[in-house]
Amino acid sequence: MALPPTYDFLRVSYTTSLANIEKGLSRLENFANRWRSNILAASPAAAGRASVLDCAPSMRRALSPWPVDVRAYHAADMHAPRNRGGLFVRSKIAERFSRAARSCLRLTASFGVLSSVWCPVLLQAAAQVREQPVTFNRDIAPIVFKQCSPCHRPGQSGPFSLLTYAEAAKHAKEIADVTAKHTMPPWLLEPGYGEFKEERRLTGDEIQLLKKWLTDGAVEGNAADLPPAPKWSEGWQLGEPDLILKIPEAFTLPEAGRDVWRTFVIPAPLPATRFVRAMEFRPGNKAVHHAAMRLDRTPQARLRDASDPGPGFGGITPPDTARPPAGHVLNWLPGRTAYKSPEGMTWPFEKGADFLVQLHMQTSGRAETIQPTVGFYFTDRPPTNHLFVFPLMVRTIDIPAGATNYHVHDSYKLPVDVRVFWINPHAHYLAKEMKGYARLPDGTQKWLFVIKNWDFNWQGDYSYREPLALPKGTEIFMDYSFDNSDANPHNPTKPARRVQFGQQSTDEMAELWIQVLTRDRKELAMLERDFQGKLLAEMTAYYTYCLRLNPGDAHAECRLGFTKLSLGQRAEAIAHLQRAVELDPHADEPHLHLGMIRLQQERYELAQAELEAALRNNPNNYLAEGNLGLLHMNQGHLLEAEAHLRATLRLNPLDQTAQENLQTVLNAIESVRRQSK
Repeated sequence: MALPPTYDFLRVSYTTSLANIEKGLSRLENFANRWRSNILAASPAAAGRASVLDCAPSMRRALSPWPVDVRAYHAADMHAPRNRGGLFVRSKIAERFSRAARSCLRLTASFGVLSSVWCPVLLQAAAQVREQPVTFNRDIAPIVFKQCSPCHRPGQSGPFSLLTYAEAAKHAKEIADVTAKHTMPPWLLEPGYGEFKEERRLTGDEIQLLKKWLTDGAVEGNAADLPPAPKWSEGWQLGEPDLILKIPEAFTLPEAGRDVWRTFVIPAPLPATRFVRAMEFRPGNKAVHHAAMRLDRTPQARLRDASDPGPGFGGITPPDTARPPAGHVLNWLPGRTAYKSPEGMTWPFEKGADFLVQLHMQTSGRAETIQPTVGFYFTDRPPTNHLFVFPLMVRTIDIPAGATNYHVHDSYKLPVDVRVFWINPHAHYLAKEMKGYARLPDGTQKWLFVIKNWDFNWQGDYSYREPLALPKGTEIFMDYSFDNSDANPHNPTKPARRVQFGQQSTDEMAELWIQVLTRDRKELAMLERDFQGKLLAEMTAYYTYCLRLNPGDAHAECRLGFTKLSLGQRAEAIAHLQRAVELDPHADEPHLHLGMIRLQQERYELAQAELEAALRNNPNNYLAEGNLGLLHMNQGHLLEAEAHLRATLRLNPLDQTAQENLQTVLNAIESVRRQSK
């Protein structure tokens, strides 16, 4: 078994101590040999006392050589890694020396001279092993290189580098403090509540070792003990990508102020749809705290970008049309490696789709130039398995000012067997403790995760080391608590104020996103349909709640009307949509939905009036154009239909329904022309 430098040091220390003790052991054995015959000759009854003279061989066996025991201790460490730095081994060696000394004291009590010579030797050896000062080269560098250097190195997100003794010693107190508080490394999940990939967590003994290094004077140690510095690829982690996308225009982050959220739209020049097997995000600047990536198959993100001065557009919420690939979530956090799609679960990057990069950026005291790049690795193999991502969430959050323990809950019962691959707990600044668990049909509880101290600045998503199997009938729960008091150091508003659900970071959210795999496509469809029912029920409850708080909320009336329409409650939907038009005559969405309802009823005059009103309020509403094209097509107005459908495709070239309808119209026009000849 190959041993790390720390264990090599202990081997030397242990071997040296044994060499010093060897003299005492030899002296004890010589003494035993001289006195054995005299004691036995004096009295056969003294034979029992003579057995004490065999203590030297016994102790030699007790202090067996290094290759047996310390390697065993190291193996135990590797099996349950909780004692990095050799503290466990060191304490075991010291314990054995001390035990041998006590044994010697008991066995040789009648031979004072032996006790007075032998026991101090053992006890001194025990103290020597236990009290070796912690050094950077031997004890601390292995921890820092593995756990800290992915972020704390040049060009990465850490505010300073920790690759050398001088750099680490300068921040020794800070390192000891933040690791003792478990704020570094940034890993929010509690141990013992699920096993995850890429865990960034220090053991208790590693934390104590960092503290002892500080109290021992932050010693550098022997240069020969320093392990090789970690190496990172200067290029792409998986080799040259098949496609590299870059934000078209660099964004300048101001030197000071609050965190900035901004979304950038990158057109993708794909001649055909490709399947992505891996993706690597490169921030290019340590001011980038984390990133979320989506695809938009419509022009909506581009139009929003055009309406916002400067590169990209602001806000924490992109357009509804911007979504991650079905079943996948594309996020990046500092230190994260390239994202690889699970086997058989590639995702399609559609021809014509825009790639969106939403960045959370932190000011650094100077202006920063931000222009990330993203590399994509393609395969010709389409996915053979299809993942599904769904949220548990609470939208009726309403936290009074000063509340210290405000709770929200949600749950969902699975209609099919699933395997859970990934979770993403999400909230804003006021969340405190967050829990997710599953209750199986037999009553057994399985933990999904626990976060005892949420930090919005270090939110992340987590993949299980092994997928978590949950059978049909399992109910999944989320339970979050919030602290909206002035005592909460994360509270962005002082003094505290009432906080409700919303998309801005100063509002609040409570979500648990879950990625699962079903056994087959049939069960995936069952899950999608079943969860759609839960989602519509939640939307109905939420927008009804919004209207109780504010009966003049035009957006809530419109969304409630759309939800009722999705539930097949047409009369109620029309009433809510008409009320939305009354409250906000300049909104396009309620006119659009009313027009679509009238079109389904074949009340073409009313439908045309509503759809044209939607276009007046928003000339970029491609759905209104498309439905006007369908309306004229149904009435046989072929030239008008052609004009509206072509306008639809100018706004959204990926609108497949418009493409099919246009082809139908063109075929009809050609048929009329042939007949007229």
